[in-house]
Amino acid sequence: MSRPLRVLIVEDTPTDVELMLRELRRAGFDPGWAQVQTEADYLEHLHPDLDIILSDYSMPQFSGLRALELLNERGLEIPFISVSGTMGEETAVGVMKQGAADYLIKDRLARLGPAVTQALNQSRLRKERTEAEEALKRQEEQYRVLFETNPSAMLVYELETLRILAVNDAAVEQYDYSREEFLARSLYDLRPPTEHERLAKAISTDGAASGYAGTWPHQRKDGSTILVDVYSSPTDFEGTPARIAVLVDVTVRHEAQIALRKEREFLAAVVDNVADGIVSCHA
Repeated sequence: MSRPLRVLIVEDTPTDVELMLRELRRAGFDPGWAQVQTEADYLEHLHPDLDIILSDYSMPQFSGLRALELLNERGLEIPFISVSGTMGEETAVGVMKQGAADYLIKDRLARLGPAVTQALNQSRLRKERTEAEEALKRQEEQYRVLFETNPSAMLVYELETLRILAVNDAAVEQYDYSREEFLARSLYDLRPPTEHERLAKAISTDGAASGYAGTWPHQRKDGSTILVDVYSSPTDFEGTPARIAVLVDVTVRHEAQIALRKEREFLAAVVDNVADGIVSCHA
């Protein structure tokens, strides 16, 4: 089954056009084609839905090099193959540097089918790579927005040195460091010195773990201490092995729990004292 091919042929010799079409059909293509000879006609037929352009290098009213320049100016990702009666090595190299997928000599058109197939495959791979890169950029942008707008303090730190690589606005507010001050620090600067040994041990033993990483005392810029629930997971930051951490301030909750425990202990003591008094009275 023939493969449809939308091809624009920039050529002023009808017999050469027929030879190109014959070779394309021999290679299994079913060309839907148009022939142009001037710059005006070329621009009129230059559409993004073209599969390939086959262009003579030199014609009385137009040139293949100019056709290639116009293609590049419009930013169209259409494979371009230069076809010439004679083409020196220097000229061929120049055409390839300008972005041509290949070049052929007219008396060796048997190579046209394989050359077109290769150019189409390369074009497909470029498009797939571009689409993948664009999808990755969109994903990275989504993650960046989630990171920046998260109401919980978040930071990214280098896995080996624990150097802080990025922070969000909530972290700046929670610790009162500016972004610049954060980026000049490591995780050790957020912990009291008494916690450094515990931190080093935790990193060495849980470096690949994800999820809850414990409740830690952290120090703010003014030296005050807060209690923080830490959740972290491995990530990659611009090619650097890193971890991303969510730092939830639970100081108020912890203080409330302590107050509640003390209240319960007090009530239990009161009940015990009352019970003791009742027992004494009956005795």
